[in-house]
Amino acid sequence: MPLPLCSTNLTVLRHLRCRARMRGFTSFASAVAAISLSMCAMLPSASCASMSSCVEMPAPLAPTLGRLAAMLRERGHGNEALNCLQRQLTVMQRQLGEDAIETVMVLNNLGELCFALGRHSEAEVCLQRALIVAEDTARAARDRAAAANDATPVAN
Repeated sequence: MPLPLCSTNLTVLRHLRCRARMRGFTSFASAVAAISLSMCAMLPSASCASMSSCVEMPAPLAPTLGRLAAMLRERGHGNEALNCLQRQLTVMQRQLGEDAIETVMVLNNLGELCFALGRHSEAEVCLQRALIVAEDTARAARDRAAAANDATPVAN
């Protein structure tokens, strides 16, 4: 069944392409880009400002910010590293959502850096948020596994 032609679906495809690229599925990301391009070509110009904005995703900003933060921290520039991690968290939350494991890892890194900088209350907030999401994710995985086990027929 083909996707309905609308800008909402283009947005979903953009996010899918970005997640695929971030996880290293470049051929899948390219296929999603081709679908986006063909959909963009069919949309009225009012729905799609430009072909490049429909197809081209920004370079993976979040991993770059994370690497820059690590380098700055190693060189003793903690506050600059903190700014990079905060930007990385914003990008990850927007691209992957609050509950993605990658977002939790950034929250954890942010909490550790805040603690190292003596910002203990900020560290606690970040680490508590990371813990809550990690526990919820683990609980959901256990529930899915239990449901799969319950659904599996028992051989006699």
